[in-house]
Amino acid sequence: MSKNDVFISYANEDFSTAEKIFNALKHSGFKPWMDKKNLRPGQRWDSAIRSALRKADFVIVLLSNTSVSKQGYIQREFKLALDFCEEKADDDIYIIPVKLDNCVVPDKLVAFQWIQWEHENAVEILINALHHQRSKYEEQERKKLEKNLPFSIVHKEIKETIGLTPQNIIDIEYPEFNASSHKYLSFLNSTVVGYVLNERDRFLKSVLPYLDQKELNSEDLDNVIYVSYKVTYANSALISLTFSTYQYSGGAHGGHWTYTFNFTLEHFVKVDIETLLDRNLNNLKILATICKEQWLRLVNIDGVSIKAEDFFIRDFDTDEPQWEDFQHFYFDGANIVFIFHEYQFTPYSEGETEVKIPLDVLVFQMLNPVRLKSLLKLIKEGII
Repeated sequence: MSKNDVFISYANEDFSTAEKIFNALKHSGFKPWMDKKNLRPGQRWDSAIRSALRKADFVIVLLSNTSVSKQGYIQREFKLALDFCEEKADDDIYIIPVKLDNCVVPDKLVAFQWIQWEHENAVEILINALHHQRSKYEEQERKKLEKNLPFSIVHKEIKETIGLTPQNIIDIEYPEFNASSHKYLSFLNSTVVGYVLNERDRFLKSVLPYLDQKELNSEDLDNVIYVSYKVTYANSALISLTFSTYQYSGGAHGGHWTYTFNFTLEHFVKVDIETLLDRNLNNLKILATICKEQWLRLVNIDGVSIKAEDFFIRDFDTDEPQWEDFQHFYFDGANIVFIFHEYQFTPYSEGETEVKIPLDVLVFQMLNPVRLKSLLKLIKEGII
């Protein structure tokens, strides 16, 4: 998936500024993490913070006279961020200090270019830095994947700004596959273009009432849609890709969702969960149980026992699973990864969630999984 996770380290006294950055990042399609926004009641905050820091793609450190002189956990956050930074390349953007006042930057952070919060374009500078590094990560992943592909991929974009204030910003990225190397890749290209144009059309229809207005309140946030993609797995027989969308078109907060495409390339046939599990309702129930167990294992990773009834807004024990509940999934080679959207089963605060299941484990637990075994062979051997 896209590199979107941003950890915000701050002193309690600087919460209002941290919250502004949190909201700006959400509006720009990132997934920021703050203790006061993301910690659940009963969680062990020290373990949860360490886990969030480790998973973060970027760390924003808010520096002020308060935070740099304060003892305690914020200093541990600084140290942990520096430890994780050792795993990055020298030219990667990972830690971004933001100076809120005239404080002295700590020696251990002085090597990182900081942003002065009082600069009128501080938020824009911050988000541009994150976009730059995210694009670099994604380009590295694309090149790594393409080394072993029997076809090439061209990165395409749709970028538009429509209207006055607020503006309506469209930023869509999608892949174009070299159709000359495989007779069905042209079908895949048509499918992809159809999807992203539909996303563009849906966004414009949602903001259409405002397009003819000459100017609204200058304080209003711009309406935006960001669409990014990732080819998660591909060989000569199977391709799996995801499209991640963030949209804001008014209201308290924007929405984020992921759409997936999985196709076999022999006859360009879509891989759906109902066919994959041989339309066996017992297999569907087994899958639902596996996903629920994985979910609870993830949220209880810090040692807190969270009950299912306190976590799920919909539970498979009382609500029969449906095939459409598991329609969004992708392959990453060894695993099948199911994506569940905000509010689908968990509260908005959980965001979009993923459940990763090793394909070998899934095959072992299913009842006579004929098609699943065939697909596993496609992934392991690339044999049609």
